[in-house]
Amino acid sequence: YLPKCSISCNTGECVNMNTCDCSKTKFRGPYCNEYYKAKKVTWFNITIIIISIILTLITLFCMLGICLNRNAPKIKAASYNFLLIILVGIIFNNIYLIFLTTSENTIKTCTHIYLFNNLGFSLIYGSIFVKTFRIYIMDKVLYLILFIIIIYHLTTTSMWILSDNIKVNHKYTINNEEYTACEYPLWSKLSTLLNLFLLFVDISLSYVNRNVNKEFKESLSTPVYVYVISSIFMDIINIDYGAKQYIFDACLMIINTIVILYFIFISKYFKIFYSYFNGSKEITSKSTLVITTNDLFGKFNIYKNFHI
Repeated sequence: YLPKCSISCNTGECVNMNTCDCSKTKFRGPYCNEYYKAKKVTWFNITIIIISIILTLITLFCMLGICLNRNAPKIKAASYNFLLIILVGIIFNNIYLIFLTTSENTIKTCTHIYLFNNLGFSLIYGSIFVKTFRIYIMDKVLYLILFIIIIYHLTTTSMWILSDNIKVNHKYTINNEEYTACEYPLWSKLSTLLNLFLLFVDISLSYVNRNVNKEFKESLSTPVYVYVISSIFMDIINIDYGAKQYIFDACLMIINTIVILYFIFISKYFKIFYSYFNGSKEITSKSTLVITTNDLFGKFNIYKNFHI
């Protein structure tokens, strides 16, 4: 008796009448021609969700702290409204983390991932971007710039949804496991260039404003440096991320969020509490900001009064 299979078993073995044995292959199905589904790491997904919830709670506490201490000199000097906008951006980043853990990418999931990632970036680094200009430009103009950045991402995403330009591709790992990957239009590269431009300006102005009186300085450049370095590090790692790409994306987002929370908010609270317990005043009720710069814009002094 010799087993026969009317349809080829491909890389499998015919063990009975039209019965294939796929145990020695990397495929499955009646004829050993179906790919196994690449599954996301369950324990890592749970960890991401827990970290996202913790970061969201910390963000809400920071919002409460900003509201309760809105009259503190350091909060006023750092722009109360922009601090709250940055915290809203962090919440969007945490939502982005949760969408990364979905079992399989769909067009709806890919849309949410792109939208929350770019909205979070715009609110956080867009606010940092305009905050570096606030000694040169009126607040109304700063809000307008931030609004334009946000509207740009909302408009482009809406256009992609209406034109069905967001796709989901089936790809395969080196172990022949199938997974789905998000594919965005070529226009998304322009969005990336816009984000990089914001980061470049942030870094440049942080250098130009290095001579600002220490009372008015914020650790705004550190989150930008961390984001740029971590992004470059991700690009130069020469491995096939494949189905595990989301792990690197999640780790990058978590690191950036922690850095932002610490350098822009938590460290500020420490200084406020330290000043409170030591009975010292951080900034007088009316302070004059004096900047001397001789780099990108020539040598001149800028005087600006801050009413606190």
